[in-house]
Amino acid sequence: MFDPSAEQSTGTIAIGSAADAERAIEAARAAFTTYSQTPKGERPALLERILAILKRRRHEIGDIILP
Repeated sequence: MFDPSAEQSTGTIAIGSAADAERAIEAARAAFTTYSQTPKGERPALLERILAILKRRRHEIGDIILP
C-alpha cells in the first residue's frame, strides 16, 4: 500500500489467486447450505460462536491479511 499524501509505503496487501477465490466461493456455498437449514432460533448462538472464534484469532487473521 502506498500513501500518496506522505509519499511512503504504509504496508503490504496479500493477493490471492483465482483458485483461492474459487475455494472461498465453494466454502461459502457449502456453509450457506448448512446455515440455511439451521432453525432461526439457533442462528444467534451459532453467530456468537463464530464471533468468538474471530475475536480469539484476530491477530492471526490480521497477519494473514497484512503480512
